[in-house]
Amino acid sequence: MQENNQNCVDVTELLASDSYIAVNRLLIRELGLEEAVMLAELLDERKYWRSTNRLDDGWFFSTQKNIEDRVGLSKHKQLRAIDNLESRGLIKTEVRGMPARRHIAISDNRIVQLFKNWTTSCRKIEQPVVQKSDSKNTNNKNTNKNNNKVEVQRTYDVFIEKFGKNPNQYKLTDKRRKLIARRLDDAGVEIVLKAIENTASNSFYTGDNDRGWSADLDFILRSYEQVERLSQLKPRQTTKNDDDFDLAKYLINK
Repeated sequence: MQENNQNCVDVTELLASDSYIAVNRLLIRELGLEEAVMLAELLDERKYWRSTNRLDDGWFFSTQKNIEDRVGLSKHKQLRAIDNLESRGLIKTEVRGMPARRHIAISDNRIVQLFKNWTTSCRKIEQPVVQKSDSKNTNNKNTNKNNNKVEVQRTYDVFIEKFGKNPNQYKLTDKRRKLIARRLDDAGVEIVLKAIENTASNSFYTGDNDRGWSADLDFILRSYEQVERLSQLKPRQTTKNDDDFDLAKYLINK
């Protein structure tokens, strides 16, 4: 029995060490688990930078590898969580310095406001009305649909601009809208836009190849794996043989 008690003490001390982060239940409910974990980790990182007097007017850099090592979020999940946090105004991101690094600033005011709104809404709840709840859910769904339409249009506009296409000729059809929406859903806005920009900056994909072929939006958004690969593409980095192989595979399956 004494040994068991000693083990309990050891385990308690272990769990009470620095190897944990505080994830608030409200944030999990309001933002989602991965977003709440990401925000908690960023707050913890900011605390460290502040303790070493290395905050740059509230900004600090945070690497994908460090976050993955600390909380287990993959690159894809990190990008999606950061995109969602940024869309809520809880954080801001910028690429700064040489070498370029992702810097983040956290909005304490928006986080406090999130808690105030939640507290206020709890006080107002007296007699739940099914009809009002349904109306609220409908409004939320409509808001999400409107936001999705905006992001779809934005993605299309970026492609038109980067590739110099004529929108009257290369139209945003229903099929393309659905394709864009799928990729935004599984890859996130940041990765999709990065894939478009990188593809446009690589001369092979804009006509500098034996076929005189140029990538289009359907090619870029063909699959999540395609978007992720193109989002990491460097200007004319890949070899011609690799590009020819990818292009041939696409044309065969087209």
